Amino acid sequence: MFKFKIEKCLNGRVHIWFMGIKILSWGPKRQKRFKNPKLGVSYSVWDGEELLEQSIKQIRPVADYVNVVWQKLSWYGQPCNPGLEKLLLKLQAKGLIDEIIFFEPDLRLNPSYNEINKRNVGLRAARRAKCTHFITMDTDEFYDTDKFRNAYNEIIEKNLSHTVCNIVSYLSPTIRYRDYENFFVLFICRIDHGERFSFNGFLNGLPCVLDPTRRIKLSPRSRLCFFGKIVMHHMTHVRRNITKKIDNSSFGQIPEKQQVLKKMYLLTDDDIAKRLKTSEFIRVPNKFGIKL
Repeated sequence: MFKFKIEKCLNGRVHIWFMGIKILSWGPKRQKRFKNPKLGVSYSVWDGEELLEQSIKQIRPVADYVNVVWQKLSWYGQPCNPGLEKLLLKLQAKGLIDEIIFFEPDLRLNPSYNEINKRNVGLRAARRAKCTHFITMDTDEFYDTDKFRNAYNEIIEKNLSHTVCNIVSYLSPTIRYRDYENFFVLFICRIDHGERFSFNGFLNGLPCVLDPTRRIKLSPRSRLCFFGKIVMHHMTHVRRNITKKIDNSSFGQIPEKQQVLKKMYLLTDDDIAKRLKTSEFIRVPNKFGIKL
């Protein structure tokens, strides 16, 4: 008696077996492995440039290509600091930046759409530079160099296509929240199938909350992994001018939202002292050498 067997795989492929021999397959194929992977990093910059050099120094030993996509005007038409372009050219001369790209936001659009468009500019530039993998970052985001390298090597070894990781936020270079955030950040992803950022990304029942401007659509061939071995250190409160960040946030200039942001960011010394006593905040070494 002839024996047929139909096998449906988790990656969407279907195999038909006859007498123990695979005779037919169709559906999405598995991701190919790379002999020569290349990691691209793109920074989105308008303010917070006082943190940029130290942030790049943490990932530069691992990254093959780094670009900075910068803008003169915020999402609401406010000008950047006068010395921003000069600073970027200085960092490029040091070898920390490979490509500087100017971005002009469309002030008629919702800030989140401008932010997605800006991140896609950096992604496309990385693809032009023949990068196979990519991560988008802001100036106040830091990774431990060794852990970043180990994570990237594991992503290549296990052939992962999309990864996300934890976030921990800082009030200062030496004071951080004790607990991780209850949302996650997109980490390193493959970009060899025309991937792009969009609001429609990660709508396949993903069991975690991500920044809506950093979502890349999954496909049946995707291999998604939550990376618990690395954390993004977010210097979210660390600025020379924190009010400028609040006033130009992509959350919008709605008065109610502005009040929430001010309550979150404009903490007094007494507020910080009280929260240190309750262990909501903890003191840590200045491991990234940040000086403002």
